[in-house]
Amino acid sequence: MVEFDEEDLKKLLRKLNEEAEENIGMPSIFALASSLKDQGEQLFESKLKEIIKQRDLELIEKEKEEQKKFNGTEVTTESFNNWRNNFRKELKIDERIHDRFKSIHQGKLTGKEIFEKGLAGVAAEAESGEIGHDVDIQSLKKGLEKLNVK
Repeated sequence: MVEFDEEDLKKLLRKLNEEAEENIGMPSIFALASSLKDQGEQLFESKLKEIIKQRDLELIEKEKEEQKKFNGTEVTTESFNNWRNNFRKELKIDERIHDRFKSIHQGKLTGKEIFEKGLAGVAAEAESGEIGHDVDIQSLKKGLEKLNVK
């Protein structure tokens, strides 16, 4: 509720005194009443606008606070990678992929592994019988069997 405080009443009284001094010698009751009414309305409207403005600011602040709960954690590369690693550990995804890989290949080396170990050319030559004289085919086959290459 909007009420006039003591400062407002002093302000209205000052305006009323000014109006009375301007209208000395004239029928001033109507002029004084009109002036008092106009000044009171203006003061009331300015106080009301200020209260509304303050209330709107409070509502905006309250709305901002409410909106904060809809904003989650900012996702960065680092935070995503941390989440991803924890998620993969929790669901044991890497272990399941490793187990699935073992069951599919049944202990045999993959083509990539054969290539990385430098056995690709040797295995092909051993099977075709085109190995040079200084390499023993039997020892090579035994070595490949130890590595589970068939």
